[in-house]
Amino acid sequence: MIYTLLKIFFFWISLPAILIFFKKRSSYILLKKISKLRNSSIFRHFYKKLPLIIIAIAFSFYSYINISAFHSLNWFDRDFCSYSQILWKLSQGIKPFTTIFHLHFLGDHWSPILIPISLIYKILPSPLSIIILNLTIFFIGAYTLYLISNILLKSRLLSLSILITIIFNPYTFQALNLYLNPDIYSFCLISLAFYSLLKSNHKLYFLAYFLALNCKEDISLYFVAIGIWIAFSLKKSKIGITTTVFSILWLIFINKVAMPHFSTSTELFNYGSSYSKFGTSLYEIVKTCLTHPNTVIPLIFSLKSITSIIFTIFCYLPFFILGFLDFLPVTLPIIVKVLSCKWEMAYFSKYHIWHPLFFIVFTSILGLAKAQKIITKKTKINIQNINIILAITLISAVLFNILFISKNLIPYINTTYIPLSYNLSKERTSIKKEALSHIPKHANLF
Repeated sequence: MIYTLLKIFFFWISLPAILIFFKKRSSYILLKKISKLRNSSIFRHFYKKLPLIIIAIAFSFYSYINISAFHSLNWFDRDFCSYSQILWKLSQGIKPFTTIFHLHFLGDHWSPILIPISLIYKILPSPLSIIILNLTIFFIGAYTLYLISNILLKSRLLSLSILITIIFNPYTFQALNLYLNPDIYSFCLISLAFYSLLKSNHKLYFLAYFLALNCKEDISLYFVAIGIWIAFSLKKSKIGITTTVFSILWLIFINKVAMPHFSTSTELFNYGSSYSKFGTSLYEIVKTCLTHPNTVIPLIFSLKSITSIIFTIFCYLPFFILGFLDFLPVTLPIIVKVLSCKWEMAYFSKYHIWHPLFFIVFTSILGLAKAQKIITKKTKINIQNINIILAITLISAVLFNILFISKNLIPYINTTYIPLSYNLSKERTSIKKEALSHIPKHANLF
């Protein structure tokens, strides 16, 4: 673990060396050639379509992995089975009670977004159809972040590199492998909400915001903080205050009225078990965190917590740090919430990556905007060449992560690629299928 952390440190400490290298005359010639290539009419035509080409290739890649894993019966997550059952029951008009967790699905997590999704399942009755839908939703969200980056950084190249870091981040790869969870819809909808804000399309913002609230119960917590940021950072006080106030009311309604209606054992989306150190109700948890911060700080600043954050934000590390203060009201509560959970699987793993992912990338975009200004001020490199340097750095970070970081963290974060993800052995698959053949065709699924 220490060796892996050292590799991360040495990778990012090399950034100043890269900048020094690019200040040399020979490097200027290289950058001029790249700029000349980018300005050619053929390249510009291809360049505009490059984000969609990359998305199409990645979509095909992820689809192949998921379809192969599905048909070889190689899935390892209870949520995949549970949500498949829920969607099937919703599509058949049957009470959506999951026999895996022994709960009504709205008593486990507040995810009414699955109700319209079940209509797709009714038309295409297979878990694979929802997996493909989830991939589509993810890539829409990733492309929306690309558009957000384009607005804030004013660089298509830099935005393209951010898109690549999102798509090929090992955590993303892991979370997209037969992991059926409504969290992924919130990633897309939060991205759309922020894009709408930046484009001053307030109707679309509130639509995306409300749909996001119905993906999972803790989304309202994030929007309480987001509303504050909107009011003070974007100077849109009415929208910000409305967002914060409604989110607080929604949080109380969902966790005190709606979810308990479907499950008497549900209290604040399992906060009773996940945050038992701080209390069993929202009031107790907030009170403990505010009045006894000494109970929270050791959890956040433990070696395991810090290591988890570093691994998660590796591709953006210096830029995330640069943008952290600008997005502090939102990013800090999310980090505290995730790291103070007693379940280690919540440490930015595939189980909980979709909520933090948007905020990690958005914070890093703000940091990149700062980096553009700092490098321009401190060096004589023009902004176009700075964008090339930063783009190369981000893409190099993804490659370095895949080749040298992720594979060393198994089973710490269980981030794996094709050779280790699925054993597609025909013999193993046939054994599994033979075992399943003994289950009666009309077995009771209720």
